[in-house]
Amino acid sequence: TGLHEFLDDIQQRIIALTPSVEETLFALGLGTRVVGVGDYCRWPPEVRSLPQLGGLFNPNLERIVALKPDLAVLIPSERDLAVKLGRLGVDSLIVREESLADVEQSFRTIGERCGVPEAGERLAAQWRQDMAPHPLSWRPKVMISVGRQSGRLADVLVAGPGTFFDEILVRMGGVNAFGDAKTLYPQVSL
Repeated sequence: TGLHEFLDDIQQRIIALTPSVEETLFALGLGTRVVGVGDYCRWPPEVRSLPQLGGLFNPNLERIVALKPDLAVLIPSERDLAVKLGRLGVDSLIVREESLADVEQSFRTIGERCGVPEAGERLAAQWRQDMAPHPLSWRPKVMISVGRQSGRLADVLVAGPGTFFDEILVRMGGVNAFGDAKTLYPQVSL
């Protein structure tokens, strides 16, 4: 019975609405347990055949509950969804992904929660190796746009200090044009 109880504690039906979280699940070898994904999930190709469950602003609770997931892996901006799912009997795991350290820790946290801690450690080690700095020979000043209104150059959302975009740029030897911003993702005008 010990093995049965252990397997009962391992999540078998998992959903994720955020592409980075969904990709982490697949990278950890948990793809066969993923039963639904967010509307913007595109990689790996097999996720395109999974039910789409909405996104941050439009999660489809009825569709989620119909899939009978036992775990939703979410990010902090999806806390409200976690509360709603909890009331409906779906457990949630919230992982941070703002910094490179957060992303690395999310591999371990998800791996541990889903019964594959070794895969979480392997992915974290590979991540550290792949993210090792390879600085540029010059220091370009760069604006990293992470969003804007379609067809317009107004109200651009940029990566500020403390974001993983900023960390990657600095590791490469670049300078973030908005490195002194007061928020993680400031909105700037033309």
